[in-house]
Order: sequence, then structure tokens, then C-alpha cells
Amino acid sequence: MKFKLISLISLVLFLTGCWDHKELEEISYVVAIGLDKSEDNKVEVTYQIANPEVGTSLTGSPPPNEQPFENITIIANDFLTARNTVNAFIGRQLSFSQTQVLIVSEELARSDEFIKMIYTGIRERELRKSVNLIVTKEKASEFIDINKPLLETRPHKFYQLMVNRARETGFVPPSDLLHFFQTTERDADLFPVIYATTKQDDIATKNKFEDEYKAGQIPLVNKNLAQFIGTALFKEGKMVGTLNGEETRIALILDPTIDIQDMLVTYVDPLEPKSRIACKVTVGRDMDINMTLDKPNSKIRIKVPITLEIIGVFSQIDYSTDIKKQKQLKDHIEDHLTKKVNENINKLKQVFGGEAYSWSLIAQRHFLTQKQYEDFNWMKSYPSFDIEATVKVTIEEFGQQVQTPKLKLVED
Repeated sequence: MKFKLISLISLVLFLTGCWDHKELEEISYVVAIGLDKSEDNKVEVTYQIANPEVGTSLTGSPPPNEQPFENITIIANDFLTARNTVNAFIGRQLSFSQTQVLIVSEELARSDEFIKMIYTGIRERELRKSVNLIVTKEKASEFIDINKPLLETRPHKFYQLMVNRARETGFVPPSDLLHFFQTTERDADLFPVIYATTKQDDIATKNKFEDEYKAGQIPLVNKNLAQFIGTALFKEGKMVGTLNGEETRIALILDPTIDIQDMLVTYVDPLEPKSRIACKVTVGRDMDINMTLDKPNSKIRIKVPITLEIIGVFSQIDYSTDIKKQKQLKDHIEDHLTKKVNENINKLKQVFGGEAYSWSLIAQRHFLTQKQYEDFNWMKSYPSFDIEATVKVTIEEFGQQVQTPKLKLVED
């Protein structure tokens, strides 16, 4: 017994060690990877490398001219193995363990080379599959170089907070690398990806409302600020089009797997068309999606429950205590949203030949075997479906103050 105990203790001693241990100062963490199209089937890779000594109080005050990150761009065969090439001029080992975003230019995303290039990352253990995929209107290297975040000095924190907040408002879709791979391999749905840019469009867009913009269309006074709004749509691993913020929100509403937490929007006042009514929108969890999958007469009927909190009536019309006016408001918003939802469904079906609402996951339940589902060929069959959606609106409350303030008395 004593001999066995001594043997076990000896074995534990041999198992311990730090032969592969790396000190923090020997590692550089890549927080963002940018990919751009290059010639001869190569890729232009940009690494945004964080400086851990800037923006923290643990190491004292860094030199005043020290930057919180460094951007390095090289031309390589592959964006993963390129990190060894970077060691020709950087002494630290590059690590992808803290990478937050994979940024791809629209030019590369629309090319046939993109899917082959991105799939090299599926086997890389260090690159987390929760990394967010972002498509930029300009080159990814330009987006990374030009972007000057407000309030955040640490780039990894900026990407984390920006993407999470944009998802909460519904301006961009969830687009992590894992779900991109899963959806592409399933070959049934369109996959929505975050759309962003630092380039301001020259087209006048000041007459649009809060969610009708795409990235680059928001009329900003400040320059060099990244705009995260809208969707880049992918079909079979290739970008095929874009949606603006409003269309993105509608698509997310129709996806039962997604929960939008903080959607604020304005609608036309039915009794004063020149004014708007501000609302907080909540999508009910009991969305009814009824499918009849029978070629060639397949049908889908959707009922979408929406709850509204009225937070601003700019016309000062009293909707809160007048039941008749409340019904007019409810019917008006129901008609408006029903129209927008059906327009969204028809646009994706007719223009892009698919849907981005994860409905294929629901469709699988209608088949006894996986082979029956595969033989049905959801992606090919979907454009011929007869689809109709209706929205049911419930006005839950009128904010903290029920009665509408009488501003005319103030003016008098």
C-alpha cells in the first residue's frame, strides 16, 4: 500500500511542469482580423493587436504617446498562418484567443473565394467560434485604420459593447462564426451578417426615420465613426445583398430564435399624419407559424404578436384615455406592420430566393426522417411557397404619465 502511494505521488510530480508556459509580455493578442481581396488567390490580412498596458490601472501610467493598439497588414495565403509571417518583424507570439471580430470587405464577401478562405478557421482551436462576423462597405483594412471609437480606448471592449448593443436594438443580426458555418452547411436559410462602415454616403438621407438607414447613411456630423446598422445577406456562403435597419428589425422579428430587448421606433400618427408616435416594441414569444408542406401547394401562415408601450405622442392627441382613438391607433399600426412584414418576406423570397428567419428548423419537424426533409429541398422549394403574415398589436401602456400634457395652456 505504501509502495503504491509513493508511486502515485511520483507520477504526479512527473505530470507537472511549465515547458509550454508563456509570460504575458511574450504574447500579443489580436482583437480584430480584417480580410480583403488580393491578387493571385491571396488575401490581404489586417491584424489589430491590443496593447494590454494601455487603458488599465494595473501597470501604472504608460507613456503618453503609447497607442492602445497597432494595426499590421500583410498579403498572405491564409489569414491564420499569416501570424507566423508577422513574427518576422514582431517578437511576441500572436494569439487569437481574445479575437472579438472577423471583418470582411464587401468585395471579398461577394466573391467565390470567400467561403473557401473562411472555412480554414473551422479547425483552428484558438479562434473561438463565437467571434462576430462583420461585412464592411469599404476595405476591412481601411475600416480598422479609420475607426476612432468614442469613449473606449481598448479596441476589444469597443467591439464587444458595440456589437452587443446593436443586437439589443435590432439594428444588426447575431452573426457569430459558428452559426455561419452551421447555416451554410445546412444550405436552407439565408444567413444575416452585421453590416458596418466608416464611410459617409454622399446621398442626402436626412429625410429618413430612425431605422431606415444602412451603414454609412446616418447623417453624422462627427467623422471617422463606425456605423453598425443593417444586414449583409449570405446565400450558400456568398454575399448576395443588403438590408437596411428597418428591414433587419423585421427579419429579426420573424425569427423565433432571436429576442430583441430594446427596440424603439416611431410610426405615423393616424390622426395627424405629419407627426410621429414614439413606441417601445416587444415581440411576443408565442408567434404562431403554421406550415403545410405539400409540393407544389406549400403554404405558410404566420401570426406575430407585438406589444407596444407608447412613450411619445408629438401631436398631443389624447390616445391614453380615448378608447375609440386607441383602436384607430392600434389598427393603423397593425396594418402598417403587417404590410412591412409581408414586404420583407416577399423581398427575400423573390430577390434572394430564400428566407433569413430560421424557418427551416421548424420545417424539419414536419418530416418523419431527415432524408424526407433533404429530398424536399427547402432552399429550392421555398420561393414557390404561398406565404402570408399578420401582425396582432396590443397597446400595453402609455408610459409613466397616462394623461397627455396640455401644452396650449403653457403657451397661453
